[in-house]
Amino acid sequence: MSKLFEIDQECGTTEIIIKKDCKFKKLNDKLLEVMGEQNLNEISMLFVEPDLTIKKGYIDIFKNNNLSFTIYKNEERIYISQKKHLETGIHESIIDLDYNQGYAITSMNHDLTGSTTDIKTYKTVDNSNPYFDFNKKDALTLVRDVLKNISEIVFLGDMYEMLNLIPEEEYEPLISDETITLSLAGEFGDKHPNKTVSQTLDIILNETFEKVGMIHFDYSIDVSSDHSPGNVCYKIGESFQNKGYATKALKLLKEYLGNLKYKGNKDLYFWVSYDNILSQKVVLSNGGEVVKEDPKDNDPLDNGYTYRIKI
Repeated sequence: MSKLFEIDQECGTTEIIIKKDCKFKKLNDKLLEVMGEQNLNEISMLFVEPDLTIKKGYIDIFKNNNLSFTIYKNEERIYISQKKHLETGIHESIIDLDYNQGYAITSMNHDLTGSTTDIKTYKTVDNSNPYFDFNKKDALTLVRDVLKNISEIVFLGDMYEMLNLIPEEEYEPLISDETITLSLAGEFGDKHPNKTVSQTLDIILNETFEKVGMIHFDYSIDVSSDHSPGNVCYKIGESFQNKGYATKALKLLKEYLGNLKYKGNKDLYFWVSYDNILSQKVVLSNGGEVVKEDPKDNDPLDNGYTYRIKI
């Protein structure tokens, strides 16, 4: 058994487990001894520089109908190549995600002679100089299509989270405006069995299908308590803040709850700390009225206003 790698072949999938960091040329030479040249060529296209250091991780190679896939994953990076084999050549889609730097999404065609044409890239890896000849909407649509094609074979759920996307099967839209949609939270969200009492809703951008945050209501909370946190809260991802999404989401939630078949008090109670000016503006713009104030001589982070939004 090689000290450098292990190979596991099962149900048409070849998995190469790279046990330690090494130069690609060394890995390539060792693999050539035990693998077919075609599979090795698929890997070689990932690492075009012989002196490139390959991190410990794994490589998966498999096919699904007229699609072939090569996936390389380590602690810092996921690289996916999907090739669609056509009579005129190959259409390749590439997702290169660096956990610390960002991502690059590329679409290209290879003709029967091997020449590459029609290259489009959407890149955020270098945040100081992003590259955009492939618009974000089309790039993320490509990502969703690729992940859907491989979801039954390889689990890459963390990619959805890193790219702020949700799987198509977890999208359950409830209400929309021209910009966002409120959708029932997915597999890892708080899906309450009684949707009229408590629910977490994902806030989804209509154009790119990105999840920008969440909003939650819970009518089971006793809002009359002196220390009640209220029965509604929201969270917006850092890269999507200060763009009005919270205000829009709360407005949609009000409309949704107005039509909800719930016999109790539908009013929303929103607790906001004294120093959270932005959230105060969100609540006020949705008709919030102060119904209680905490003592102001204590820590402003632990004390604030309780607003009521009438439904």
